[in-house]
Amino acid sequence: MSNVWREYGAIAVLLVVAIGGYLFLSRSEEDLMARALETVSDHLLALVPEQDRDRTLASLEEFERRAAEGEVPPEQIEWLAASVLNLSSSGSSLASEEAEMMVSLALNDSPLLPEPAVSRQAPPRPPSTPVQKSRKKDLLESAGRVSEMFNVLTEVKGWSGQDSTFRDAPPVRFYSDRGLRAVVDERLRGEVERAERFDRARQESLVAWQSRLAESVEAEAERKAVMAQELGQLWAAVKDSMIQEAAQLEKLATMRSLESRGFMFGPEMESLAVDLEGQLKSRIGGGAFSLSVGQDGQLRLESRGTGTSGRTSTASRANAQSSN
Repeated sequence: MSNVWREYGAIAVLLVVAIGGYLFLSRSEEDLMARALETVSDHLLALVPEQDRDRTLASLEEFERRAAEGEVPPEQIEWLAASVLNLSSSGSSLASEEAEMMVSLALNDSPLLPEPAVSRQAPPRPPSTPVQKSRKKDLLESAGRVSEMFNVLTEVKGWSGQDSTFRDAPPVRFYSDRGLRAVVDERLRGEVERAERFDRARQESLVAWQSRLAESVEAEAERKAVMAQELGQLWAAVKDSMIQEAAQLEKLATMRSLESRGFMFGPEMESLAVDLEGQLKSRIGGGAFSLSVGQDGQLRLESRGTGTSGRTSTASRANAQSSN
């Protein structure tokens, strides 16, 4: 009988250990996910002026909740993280509306560029269901990459801050099209490869190298800023006469301005934006209005047959300046 009790006791101990180990592992996984989401949120919130953070904070709390419940795909989490990392590395600041647009896109709460004339109530979200094991594994791997990339950002900013070569442009760029990863300027390769804390990033090919990356980033930012400025001017020219097109142009201009500072367009998002830009310019230029460029470089809208010019507003100038 004593042997039987000893066996029962051993089984009980094993069960307690197994349950304790499972609970510890689950808690560790939850902590990893929570830390990664909080890191993204904290860095995004830090880009918004302090007096405007309340509304952005509410959006970020909703993002964290839904991401923790498995309602946000890992690729969307990594896309938002890449954009936040780039904006942080470039020293940008965001208006609260820009930050909320980014969170909304990450949550897929609305189409990328909805038709302003269509005003129907969005369908309710389906009730949340337990995260499947395969999806949970993907989320945890994503959380690990997010944490690793913010470590890379911290270290690269520290190294580049000591080198005047990188005063005007960051020597690192983050991408998420094939999983979150960093591309670092070749001139910092020695420092990165000597850093033991980046062993995992190197082993998992999370860091790649590009010659003169800082100059490339700066040139691309200038090109996107010009695109944003042109869209802002076009918006100002039509905002009082073509309301539907103006609403879309305003959102496009904001997104291009964000892009010039590090916001990442996914392949599908970029394709949609390019198509819509072409359609809008065609509709505006091919309808009852024509576009001309004044001596001041501002786009002007003219009513066909009358020669009456549209007036470029202060709002357009502010919008254009913000994109620079």
